[in-house]
Amino acid sequence: MKSRASKRAVKIIIVIVVCFLVLWLATELLIPPIASKYIKREISERYPQAGEVSVSAGAFPAIKLVFKQYNNLEIEAEHITIEGILFDSIKLSSDGWPDATYRATIGPEEIDRFFSDTGSFLVNPKAEIQGDALHLSGRVQAGSVVADVTATGTLRMDGQRVFFVPLTIDVSGVKAPQKAVEQVNETMEQCSVYTIREDVPFTISQILVRDGKLVIDGTVNLEEALVFKL
Repeated sequence: MKSRASKRAVKIIIVIVVCFLVLWLATELLIPPIASKYIKREISERYPQAGEVSVSAGAFPAIKLVFKQYNNLEIEAEHITIEGILFDSIKLSSDGWPDATYRATIGPEEIDRFFSDTGSFLVNPKAEIQGDALHLSGRVQAGSVVADVTATGTLRMDGQRVFFVPLTIDVSGVKAPQKAVEQVNETMEQCSVYTIREDVPFTISQILVRDGKLVIDGTVNLEEALVFKL
């Protein structure tokens, strides 16, 4: 009798373990795509004009996603407007809500929307991008020099300020162009051309000029940027 009872107990334990494993496997397979679909729907509803949107959410164990916790979350979107800025593409990566890193590309026409020229060394700076070079023009006061400037170069970040790194500088409307170029170059080293808008939830760690676009890396608050709570 004891032997039969023991065998029966073992069978019950095995059935329980198997059921648990099946349930666990089911949650690991089913919950991540359901969570990803939910987040994608939330984004698509808030940004109906956006292009392709893809979302991948993962957690271990996957049941954490039910409680809105995750180990990794990746969101990619094309032609999406956030805070009035049209991103050609943006990829958001997060290992804990709402903090994330991002890589985004914007066209030159969005520079004035992403950045502010308040405090710029240039008056009404105009930016164009050709290939991997940014062309900047405007009027500048550098020391005793007031001149129209056209320059080609790249950008670098220092905190929230964007500095122009010139490769070439052309100055017009002055009697001593070479001296003016030296003064303008010194001003560019010391003064920023743009600052990040204070009302956007983005910071920037790196900014590149590539293939006619600005490629921007930094951090972002997902809750503020995507305007929804997980």
